[in-house]
This record gives sequence, C-alpha cells and structure tokens, in this order.
Amino acid sequence: MPTDQLRQTGRPLDNDLTERILRETLESLLAGGYVNLKIERIASAVECGKTAIYRRWPTRAALAAAAIEREMAVGAMPDSGEVAEDLAQHALQNSGNYGSSTIRNHGIWGSLVDPEVRALLKDGYIHVRRQRGLELLERGVSRGQLAPDADLDLILDLMAGMTMYRNLVRDEPLLPQHYRAAAAALVSSPPRI
Repeated sequence: MPTDQLRQTGRPLDNDLTERILRETLESLLAGGYVNLKIERIASAVECGKTAIYRRWPTRAALAAAAIEREMAVGAMPDSGEVAEDLAQHALQNSGNYGSSTIRNHGIWGSLVDPEVRALLKDGYIHVRRQRGLELLERGVSRGQLAPDADLDLILDLMAGMTMYRNLVRDEPLLPQHYRAAAAALVSSPPRI
C-alpha cells in the first residue's frame, strides 16, 4: 500500500511517525529480511504502539510493501522519438532502483517471495512501471517503429528479467550500452504474439 494511500481512521496521522516507521521497517528488512520483520520490534524502535502502525497499514505485508515502494523511483516517462531508446531509458530507470545498495540487499528481495507483499507491489509500483512501459511500446507501434504483432508484455519481461538477473544473480549492474543493445534487438526482431 503506497504511503499516499495510508489507512486513515480517527485523528490525523503524524507524518513524522509515519516516516520513522517506514525507515525502521526498511532497516529491519535489510538486517533480517521479511521473515524476521516483527511489528512489535518496529513499534518499540520508533516508540509507538502497534496500533499506530496498524492504523496506517493493515498487515505486516502492507508495511513491508510501503517501505520498499518508498525507496523505488517510478521515474519520468521517456519520449525521445525512438522506441528503442525509450525502452532502454525505461529499463535504466528500473536498473537504478534495483542496482541501489538498499534494494539490491537480499533481505529486500526475499520480501517478494511472500505472496501478499508481491501482490501489493504488483498492484502499486510494479503496475505503474509496467503501464509506462506498455505505453511507450504502444507509442512505438503507432509510430511504425515496432511491429504491430510484437508481444509487448514479453519485451518488458525480458528487459526487467535481464536487470534482475544481472543485479541479483551475477551481482553486476548493466551499463547503458547493454540496455541500448538489448532494446535495439528486441525492437528490430521482437517476439511475436
């Protein structure tokens, strides 16, 4: 649940407390992963009651998703006039998120294994990023730069998968020229529906 969609019941929420809770949650995820995230420990660390946390986020998963989303930048919508360059720029924005030392931490990535956290991120940050990716690819189709029967979903999955694999498995960030080469290949010879 993004921070701007916090649950609101009763008196107005204390924004400073909300920020402290999110910071402490992120630190807890970095230190011990989602499996060790305890609401009681977060409440104690920021000196609030558990109810203050549950007023903002209904579940531990919602709290974890909000802390992770807080660290992820959606980025600007690229429009260079060339779909391959726009796709590369879109992927570079994603790489900036996944390549950061905070998000690259395996405790954070372990959160995605939890179905509830994954669903919340998929409905929030990931949905926004994917919609932007689809929009720029559809713009490329309308400009005649990408085949009308190109599998746009698969193109986005391939670019995102490349980023995740290089950052998480190989522990090597991708360079802009890697994204440009991959985007150019996918645009010139796209997978088809």
